Amino acid sequence: MKRLSLSPWHRAFRLVAAFTFVSRLLGYVRDALLAAVLGTSPAAVALMLALRLTNQMRAILAEGAFTAAFQPLDAAFPSDSPVGDAFRAEVLGWLLLINLCLLGAVLWRPDWLLSLFAPGYAPEDPVYTIARSLLTITFPYLTCMSLVAYFGARLGTRGRFATFAVGPSLLNGCIIAGLLVEMQTSATGHAAAWSVFVAGVLQVALLIYAVQKAGLPLLWPKFGLGRAASRFFKTLVPAVLGAGALQIAVMLDTALASLLHGGALAHLYFADRLYQLPIGLVSVALGTVLLPEVARRHVNGSLGAPHQPIVQALALCAACGLPLTLIFGVAGKSIISALFERGTFSAADTHATAQILAGYALGLVPALMIRPLVVLFQAQGDTRTPFLLLLISLGVNLGCKLALIDRFGAAALGLGTSAGMMAYAVLLASLAWRRASSSSAMKLFA
Repeated sequence: MKRLSLSPWHRAFRLVAAFTFVSRLLGYVRDALLAAVLGTSPAAVALMLALRLTNQMRAILAEGAFTAAFQPLDAAFPSDSPVGDAFRAEVLGWLLLINLCLLGAVLWRPDWLLSLFAPGYAPEDPVYTIARSLLTITFPYLTCMSLVAYFGARLGTRGRFATFAVGPSLLNGCIIAGLLVEMQTSATGHAAAWSVFVAGVLQVALLIYAVQKAGLPLLWPKFGLGRAASRFFKTLVPAVLGAGALQIAVMLDTALASLLHGGALAHLYFADRLYQLPIGLVSVALGTVLLPEVARRHVNGSLGAPHQPIVQALALCAACGLPLTLIFGVAGKSIISALFERGTFSAADTHATAQILAGYALGLVPALMIRPLVVLFQAQGDTRTPFLLLLISLGVNLGCKLALIDRFGAAALGLGTSAGMMAYAVLLASLAWRRASSSSAMKLFA
């Protein structure tokens, strides 16, 4: 019976993981083209910087933070509930307003974002000049992704994940097309940047179509603040702070890499792409399907113990992460050489990228486990505890990087990230253990 009760989220995980795998394959094609066409040139670094800043802001205001606050409340309302529809319309209205204000600020003065998070590049630097131009093209993608997160969360609450999971493949396909255009032009990164904007518009259109097909109402945005919306914002604030704190750590990596020489920012980008492959394929896919599943179990106790899927997810993370840790640590240089060493990407670039990847590999298993562990708290509407624990782990993260960067250079960025991931996973697991042990519910690791 237990196997049957768990089968829906298992099927959803396999579906999301499959789409994620396709996206990652396209991502490899994208990165191989990026390495061959732009290499570690100023245009390449500027494009990576523009994409990185856009994606980091997306992670703060959309996706994880938004979904963590929205889905547990959305799950409590039936699809046709007038109170639920009022809540969803209010959330949509404020989401759009916040995004449009931020978009206007960046389009008006992109310099402040670059100066804040990439201080190693002076205004006269070619990277700064190109990145400033590219950022005004890529940043509207944030608004598109906020809408995608909203519609995707509504679909996910109802157990529909396919259309949302297709989005990253669509993005990678558009960037590949942009890079192919770059090969025929002056290769300044602008065609690739415009492809990001086009991908965002296409993803929004696809999600709106999926919402209509699922029979969910398309609601006009409102600016009210009902009881459910007020609770949403109380939950959203620590979720955004947590996502923001995590992205600040990533941005600090960008800032530290910008202070180093020899294309360190490009090396960090390619190492991070490989490191994020298993995280996206396993951890993010698990988080996508587990949050609505565990939230529904909390709302309706008859669906089964909320902790059951988490235990199985952690076992899967360990089974996938341990061999990959060994592979990235031992064979990382060979993998990077085979994937990227062509065109303007040299053997020296391969060596530098492999050193960062080896540092990342040490913390891969805890990095995979973090998303399922955080779901345990988020599904109950508790976004404050993961945020507070994250602050402690970020202190470990940054402290290790600052202590090691003089000795190990850019490789210290991977080592510090691993130390922070280990600390965060241990803190989350230990607190979840204590909470489960002190309750009458099934113990987490029973």
